[in-house]
Amino acid sequence: MSRAPLHPFLFACAPVLILFAHNARRIALGPGELLLPLALVLALALAALLLLRLLLRDSSRAALGATLTLLLFFG
Repeated sequence: MSRAPLHPFLFACAPVLILFAHNARRIALGPGELLLPLALVLALALAALLLLRLLLRDSSRAALGATLTLLLFFG
């Protein structure tokens, strides 16, 4: 049984959480305001993963490609 790759989703969440942590003292944001940005980046990661899974027909390579795509997008 193969396990679902987790790293594309972790790399997608990192920029949102880093920005929130960096600006937490400067502006009044509640943790509930993170839900929409996190949902959007997780949907982006899922879309990239599924698209690459269809193109490459390999879960491991699709996960690596999705992670690299997200790194280029957010980098």
